[in-house]
Amino acid sequence: SFQNLTKLTVAMDAFKGKFERTSADQYEEFLKALEVNFLLRKAATVSTPVMEVSEEGGAWTIKTSTTLKTMELKFKLGEEFEETTPDGREVTAVVLSRMARLSQSRRPRRKVRRAPSPSGR
Repeated sequence: SFQNLTKLTVAMDAFKGKFERTSADQYEEFLKALEVNFLLRKAATVSTPVMEVSEEGGAWTIKTSTTLKTMELKFKLGEEFEETTPDGREVTAVVLSRMARLSQSRRPRRKVRRAPSPSGR
């Protein structure tokens, strides 16, 4: 309904803005559990990223900047999109809004295997 859409729009407006990480408790352990390599983990834990969240016409952009790198994620809520993660993994992702939170789920992209030709080549 229009009322529910209005509530969602107001709730989503709270995500817009510029944010700076103020703590990173157990962040390295989290990255290790995701199998991020040692050098990327160290770089991630010593950096102070700034995240800028914006939206235009239903298309969201999350831009994360550090002194070493800037990454940009563009998506529409509830629509799958292709993404390359900061550690180089190629995934299919979707971002949802649930209970005043944005949540992203990812799954590896499947590689298409070709069947062997009848000649065995």
